[in-house]
Amino acid sequence: MKKTIGILAVLFCLMFVSNALAVNLAWDPQSDSDGFYLYWYLEGATPSAKVEIPGKTAVTGSIGIEQFQEGPVYNIHATAWANPVVSGDPRPESGPSNVVKYVRRSATEGGNLGLLPGKPTGLDTVGTEFVWVAPAGGAGIGSPMGYTLYYFKTAIPGTLYNIVVTPGTTLKVAMSALTPVLATNVSYTAYVKAYVYGIDGYTILEGPQSDPLVFTPTGGSGTLPKAPGKLRIN
Repeated sequence: MKKTIGILAVLFCLMFVSNALAVNLAWDPQSDSDGFYLYWYLEGATPSAKVEIPGKTAVTGSIGIEQFQEGPVYNIHATAWANPVVSGDPRPESGPSNVVKYVRRSATEGGNLGLLPGKPTGLDTVGTEFVWVAPAGGAGIGSPMGYTLYYFKTAIPGTLYNIVVTPGTTLKVAMSALTPVLATNVSYTAYVKAYVYGIDGYTILEGPQSDPLVFTPTGGSGTLPKAPGKLRIN
């Protein structure tokens, strides 16, 4: 009669550090296992591909970056396994850990992972658009991958709306793109933040907000009218 060890029920705490060669992961120690598996799979797909991490005391492992395509969202989770009682029997394997998400970014985006951008300046309205100036760069400061414009009715600061603006070279957004639309003759406050992606390539990290802009839409078109024609004494 074959004997097996009961399946472990362990929850790991995973975290990311990604570099040009691999996605490195770490988890809490688990003393009653003989090794671990790291699974990776596309969002919504069934886990299949895995890498084995042997050792009772293992708390780190990595997946080669070549296993991930640029762009799509991947899920990654860990399981623990134990040696079977009889050689050749299946390894008892725990249920999955928490899932972490990873996106392999392009080389341009990857240079910014985890580096917070600076503060945008000069937020203002010009005609029917909001415009601003990109944050200053420098060592240890990420180049913006995009911006988020936040706005709210000045009298109701707890009701906050926003619109995401991409790519990071875009420094304006039309008022007509905002949802909900701006009410006329109501005071609003707006500010903008630049963002980059976190070291997981998935999480959005925002830098400091710009100075606030207070404005009141009038309902006017903002377009330049034509000059009157054929002026004469009547």
